[in-house]
Amino acid sequence: IRLLYTQLGNRNVKIRNNFFSRITANSIQMRTAVSGGDFSTNGAYVGVDISENLCFDPAYNLTTGHTWFETANIDALTCERNIMLGGGRGLSCGGNRNASYSGNLLVGLYSYGCEMSYSDTVSFAGNLIKDCAYFIAENGQTGFTQSKNVLVTGNLIVGGNGGLAGWNTGDARSTIRLNNNDEGYDGWSILGNTFVDITNVDFVINIRGSTLTTRIAVNDNIYRQTVEGACPQFINFRYGTQIRCRKNAITRNVDITDATGSIAYVVIGITIGSEMDDVSICDNELVFNGIDARSVTHDIIGIGSNSSSGALTALAVNDNTVRGGYSRPLKLVVNSGYTQCFGNDTRLCTGTNQIDAAVVYRNDLRQCSGSAAPTTQAWIRGDIVWNAGAAATGNAGWICVSSGTPGTWKNFGTIAA
Repeated sequence: IRLLYTQLGNRNVKIRNNFFSRITANSIQMRTAVSGGDFSTNGAYVGVDISENLCFDPAYNLTTGHTWFETANIDALTCERNIMLGGGRGLSCGGNRNASYSGNLLVGLYSYGCEMSYSDTVSFAGNLIKDCAYFIAENGQTGFTQSKNVLVTGNLIVGGNGGLAGWNTGDARSTIRLNNNDEGYDGWSILGNTFVDITNVDFVINIRGSTLTTRIAVNDNIYRQTVEGACPQFINFRYGTQIRCRKNAITRNVDITDATGSIAYVVIGITIGSEMDDVSICDNELVFNGIDARSVTHDIIGIGSNSSSGALTALAVNDNTVRGGYSRPLKLVVNSGYTQCFGNDTRLCTGTNQIDAAVVYRNDLRQCSGSAAPTTQAWIRGDIVWNAGAAATGNAGWICVSSGTPGTWKNFGTIAA
């Protein structure tokens, strides 16, 4: 079904209840003469419903050249309750606005579940995605404003890459990818999704736009890993302002082995990159119930900021819980601006935090446990280290009485015999 480059301004188009199989190119292709998301000129489709279709190619057309539904420059689009089994790409969407993709089932796609660019006001809700190389890939297009006002919520994403390791073996394989470095993204909310056993990717959620990226929320998502071959990083942020990452639950119940990926990977739950401002990483829970079983071990980091983050400002890492086999529950390194870090609970980790001396603890005192007064890192007056080996006639802990690196420490709290 091919409807291209009309200048008639078609309205109220319905494509429903069809069966597509063994299609060599695109099953449905709807494009208009409008380009770059500009709907001011005549020619845009208005009111399109593509729903309740069955697309079936379980072992056919496993190439990036095949797309089930390609739509571009459509205003008011619904794409709901479709089933796509196998094939190359599920949805290719460019320049659409006021669009809803919900209740679709996508299984075993060789490439994208949805490839999208320069769209406005879009919702992905309640979809089931299994064994696809990507769920959403916003690749953008140089010279156009990238997609904005996008809601991704209530989706279940299981597996990854469809077992086809030959597809996109670069370093940005991601389940949700915003990866155009020329233009920014604005107003993306990735909320309340569940990711299970994602494999053969580098990131689950990869936000790498540009310094123009703003207003991104990644909140209340669940990630659970129980099989090997997993991605090393759950969330990766680089570039942008007004970034919020809150109340995500990240659990890995399997060892990290060489099968995870390159043995040089530093496995990180949440990565904070460079050229960012006004970033809040708060109230997340990270659990690693395993060990580093790689032939060459490296840091396993819960929440970490990039060592090259010379332009990272206004960072808050607060009230997170990190438990299990992380060697560095928190690793916050030198940055060029104001950073606060308080209220994080890393007591049940096997490793220790690495907090650079440049990190500022604003009006908040640190409390942690240890076997002795600190000899490294920066501390401020009033910080407390509780004695993990407290015993009769000993002391309850140590308190910093003069700020510095490591500052001046005195024991306190005599314990009775």
